[in-house]
Amino acid sequence: MNHRYKLFRSAVNTKDETAWANYKKVRDEITGHPRRAKSRFVCEKINSAKSTAEYWKVLSKVANPKRKQDY
Repeated sequence: MNHRYKLFRSAVNTKDETAWANYKKVRDEITGHPRRAKSRFVCEKINSAKSTAEYWKVLSKVANPKRKQDY
C-alpha cells in the first residue's frame, strides 16, 4: 500500500504518463489480488459441497454478504 501511495504522489506531482501507468498497474494488482483470492475461496467451497443443501447454503452466504458469515 505504501508503494502504491508513493507512486500515486509521484504521478500527481510529475503529471508524467509513465508514472500514471506504473501507478495504475500497481493499483490494479493490489485490488485484484483480494478479489481473486475470494473467488478461489468461493469456488473451492462450492466444489467441496457434498449435498445440494450445502451447495445452496454456500451460495446464499455469497449472494447476501451483509448477513453474518461463518465460513
